[in-house]
Amino acid sequence: MSSSSSFSSPSNLSCYYRQPAQLRISKTPSNPGKKFYGCKNWNNGGCNFFRWKDEPDSSNNQVMANELIELRNKMLLLEAENQKMKESVALQFQHAHDIYVEEFSKIQQNIWKLELFVVATWVLFIIFIVVVRW
Repeated sequence: MSSSSSFSSPSNLSCYYRQPAQLRISKTPSNPGKKFYGCKNWNNGGCNFFRWKDEPDSSNNQVMANELIELRNKMLLLEAENQKMKESVALQFQHAHDIYVEEFSKIQQNIWKLELFVVATWVLFIIFIVVVRW
């Protein structure tokens, strides 16, 4: 079954392969609930036979069309919400990364200060030893 149609019993129409055409119902946003005939081998390549079924819209088709439109609108809202969430996560990630870089820089500065302190301590210790021995 395709995302764009559903089908029911065959009709008196034949496709280009001379097989009975199947009646289907469109699920596309542009023609929701509209009936059409197509090749029964559509999912295996088929012969591309297509013909709209001429009939007035029934209330059932209109209900289905309205439901499809409502579902499509909900999907669009959810996609927009999903996009906002992705943007929010990206901003939070960037903020966390900025904090990490700042803290890492502070740690590097502290390490440099500690190394300088250790070297200065050793230099003073050596000077002290030299002065005491004289």
